[in-house]
Amino acid sequence: LVRRVQELALDADFPGVMVETQNTNWPACKLYQRAGFSLEGFDRSLYKGLEEKSDEIAMFWYWFSPEAA
Repeated sequence: LVRRVQELALDADFPGVMVETQNTNWPACKLYQRAGFSLEGFDRSLYKGLEEKSDEIAMFWYWFSPEAA
């Protein structure tokens, strides 16, 4: 599914794809890393808006099209 989204981004001439996951979701982090995404940012407060006691950190992963470079 991730590879298909990357193909669609290329077909649409998009510069890339951004995904967000939590620091507690290691399988997703590993998947994005294997698919060529890089961790470019995080937000320690995003989930506190949903649950004040949340310790989860939002992680933002980016994949840039080779043509966009």
